[in-house]
Amino acid sequence: HVLKPTLEKIESYESETSELQTKLLEEKQNVKKLNTINSQISEENQKYKLGLEKYDVKLRKNEENSQNLVNSLSIQIQQLQADNEELNKKLLQCELDLLAVRQRPNIGLHDEEKVDSQHTKALLGHVQNDTIEITGLFDDHNDNPVNNPGSSGSDQDEE
Repeated sequence: HVLKPTLEKIESYESETSELQTKLLEEKQNVKKLNTINSQISEENQKYKLGLEKYDVKLRKNEENSQNLVNSLSIQIQQLQADNEELNKKLLQCELDLLAVRQRPNIGLHDEEKVDSQHTKALLGHVQNDTIEITGLFDDHNDNPVNNPGSSGSDQDEE
């Protein structure tokens, strides 16, 4: 009987030890599951990271290409604006020359065709290497312009 309390304590310790071992085994299984989940998440994160890096490189290249395109277009726009200014100056000079020819007294169609060569050379000097064809300025029957005097005709080109 003296051993009975000791045996009961031993049985209690064994029961506690068994419960603790069961809990430890459950905890180990939980840790193993969590480690598996953590590994999967790490792999997914690595895939996303690589995807984002590729996207970032592609985005930078697109931004660089866009900037290069904007720069190129800006240069082209500036050149076109300069060309447009030059053409506007030439057009204005031609219109002024045409107005001067129209204001000469007693010039008919045949006389107008015989405008002195210096005036013709001056007009052609403004044109340089460009080709300009002017048609439909006068009817066959009179000297009145078909278009309004002073009208450059550029309004029709823009439509």
